[in-house]
Amino acid sequence: MSSHQEWDFSEIDALLQQGRYEEAIPLLQNILYEEPDHAGALHRLGVAFTESGRQGEAIKTLSFALKKEEKDPDIWEAYGCACYRRGKLEEAKEAFEKAVELFPYHASALRNLGVTLHVMKDFKASYRCLEKSREINPEDYLTLFALSNVCIHLKDFDQAREVLYQLLQLDIPEEIRKQAEITLLNVELYSKHP
Repeated sequence: MSSHQEWDFSEIDALLQQGRYEEAIPLLQNILYEEPDHAGALHRLGVAFTESGRQGEAIKTLSFALKKEEKDPDIWEAYGCACYRRGKLEEAKEAFEKAVELFPYHASALRNLGVTLHVMKDFKASYRCLEKSREINPEDYLTLFALSNVCIHLKDFDQAREVLYQLLQLDIPEEIRKQAEITLLNVELYSKHP
């Protein structure tokens, strides 16, 4: 493993958290110009590319990062997200499974695996992953919303209702709140008229 300079990622991490990916990308590229195999910079750059809709670049960047840090569950998860958004569901599934294998309590990797399995129509496996993610992080609104949808596909309207009520108790983005309220109304209709 090569020694590397200590980089301060606080500004870049703030940009990524604020969704300012296009501003973060050149800063990360500057770091990689100095240190081309810095796994942390590669990981962040891959995430920025993914969130900017540049999935091809994200997949290449994250593949390179995995060659440097193959035991990093966060890079595996980021790679899975890029593959998922590119429509490579089997690759995404395998990447999320690897992230969970490396760190079994990785709530967001479990959630993303559950969402991928849902899209692949493996509802029971999706449910197991999302329920485990919920156990680890019971206030993750993305997990709860995904879990409610899987419960609907499994025709478990009582659990879907319970999960949606739990979701609506949280401080969540307004768009998700509206979707959850509509989903709850649909659950009420389905459960009365299956």
